[in-house]
Amino acid sequence: GKWWDGSARQGGFTDGMETVAQKLFSLAFEGAAFGRESLQPMFDFIDGIDDDSPFFIWFAPALPHGAFDAGPEFRDRYENRGFTNGAVGFFANTTRMDARIGELVQYLDDNGLREDTLLIYIGDNGWEQEPFEPWNHVLGGRKGKGSMHDIGLRTPIVFNRPGYVPTGEVYDDLVGAEDLFPTILEFAGAEQVANRLGHSLHDRVHGQGSAQRDHLIRYAGAARITLKEFEDDVYSYRDATWHYIYYSAIGVEELYAINDDPFENNNVAAAHPDLLDQFRPQVLQYLEDSLIAPERLNVTGLLTDEDTGEPIPFATISLNGVTEASGRMGLRVLTGNDGRFAFRNLPHADYRLRAKQAARKLHFDLQRAGKVDITLPVGPVGQYLPVTAKRRNIETPDLAHRLVGRVTSTNSEPIPWVTVTVRSVAPKRNRRLKVLTDENGDYRVDHLPAGRYRVDVRVPRSRTKKQIIDIGDTFEARQDLVAKAR
Repeated sequence: GKWWDGSARQGGFTDGMETVAQKLFSLAFEGAAFGRESLQPMFDFIDGIDDDSPFFIWFAPALPHGAFDAGPEFRDRYENRGFTNGAVGFFANTTRMDARIGELVQYLDDNGLREDTLLIYIGDNGWEQEPFEPWNHVLGGRKGKGSMHDIGLRTPIVFNRPGYVPTGEVYDDLVGAEDLFPTILEFAGAEQVANRLGHSLHDRVHGQGSAQRDHLIRYAGAARITLKEFEDDVYSYRDATWHYIYYSAIGVEELYAINDDPFENNNVAAAHPDLLDQFRPQVLQYLEDSLIAPERLNVTGLLTDEDTGEPIPFATISLNGVTEASGRMGLRVLTGNDGRFAFRNLPHADYRLRAKQAARKLHFDLQRAGKVDITLPVGPVGQYLPVTAKRRNIETPDLAHRLVGRVTSTNSEPIPWVTVTVRSVAPKRNRRLKVLTDENGDYRVDHLPAGRYRVDVRVPRSRTKKQIIDIGDTFEARQDLVAKAR
């Protein structure tokens, strides 16, 4: 269905209707017909899964999005009630979406999958469309989509799994879409990912525990202030009593007593200067703490064959760029048995990636094949790159080992942000890998085949003895390095 983030494969999915990257805000994409005409592509995918294998589906028909072309079975219940044509079309498409979800649930029931499948329903934005008001903007009313008002931000999150999730329970906790990621991981029994926003709702969904927030803050680089006018750098603070909106670029503040005024028609900011002084620094600190990228970031990815979709192991991925901190920098890593790779501890800069040995003509998104250009940071995080390439037929060893270590000075002080070089010596001298140390001087080289390696580090105004290490007896080998001042 609706998917803005490149092709399905670039989003990390094994299957999907999107085979190429799509232009943002265009509905002329391959999955546009999903849910409007049929759900069959999804049913075919599930039918092709081996028995008892887990699956994850992003189910996103472009509904109730326009075009408002629902048939009479959805429109009739809203006709002849005095509603405007725009309202009838929107409500009919909403009912159409509800019917599609019903088809999905029926399919799971018919195939014995219902009790083993967790359904999570979420909307990507709120909406404002009074039934007797004309359809006057593609984003709905002034306080709807694209605004920081409660009616534009607030959506339901619904969990359903018969026999496992209690039914009929309603909570008014302050939660956000970022909570879904850790929640899904916990339901799946997977390890949580460190340093991510969000709280798992697993226990709360099961009627245990209590709400984990007393307020929720949001930031938008641009948000509507009138029906068609946008302002930059807009913040929202929401707790159980108050909703504060700060248009920081123009110094406008709004405050609503949300329980008494749910549609936010009465701005009481002038009557509560003490609350403005309390909320304003909190939203600004949120931007600093949560949305500004750290100085060092990771780039991870998955390399697959552009023809078969199979992972490409034992390919050398090179990353080159010019950084303010250290000037020109070049790193190299190997893809693993599963095609995955990672560059760690990268400073903010523009970089170019290429593939060698087992792969050629690296490709990502709409960029020309042969190289991939990226910029760090992307928002407050690093970047995940599901890239494709032409596979070369070369012998692939088992990439089952890892080398770790620490770089220190002669007085045992860690040396951060320096390049460690690991070169294969035997059985073949054909790979030279380069990685960066972190703030503690630690480095890590993944996906190594068994063999003998020479390990070295370049530290300005220092010299380091090259070390030889044999890797293969255990999963992880260790080689520390000491840099002596010249």
